[in-house]
Amino acid sequence: MSVFSQVLGLELRRQQDGEMRFYDPATDQKLRSTAEFAAAKLEAERAKSLAEQGQFTAEQAKFAAEQRASKLADKLCELGIDPENL
Repeated sequence: MSVFSQVLGLELRRQQDGEMRFYDPATDQKLRSTAEFAAAKLEAERAKSLAEQGQFTAEQAKFAAEQRASKLADKLCELGIDPENL
């Protein structure tokens, strides 16, 4: 069973389990329910947070490497070696 809403431009269909769901008639795709949308949004926020943590960790590693390189260059200078000529 299905009903088309001219106001929404969507089709409301009854699923086999009795649940009513909206479909886009142009693509025949089922629209996400509120719960499905919330779950997808939460997953996107988690992925963003993980990406930001990864970027922060990479920046920390880069800073540590730069600090180490600077200390090594200083040590070479103390030994009379110009690190730019290596």
